Amino acid sequence: MITGINHINLSVKDLEESFQFYKEVLGFKPIAKWKKGAYLLAGDLWFCIF
Repeated sequence: MITGINHINLSVKDLEESFQFYKEVLGFKPIAKWKKGAYLLAGDLWFCIF
């Protein structure tokens, strides 16, 4: 039985465009960003784009 989700990883075509979308449009909180990826928080969910 699944009781929750800890994190999600997504491969994106344009990191900067995706980062801005998740941060500004959806309101995710940026945690870390590097050349090829970023971590954001959506509530308690860790969200990684790379």
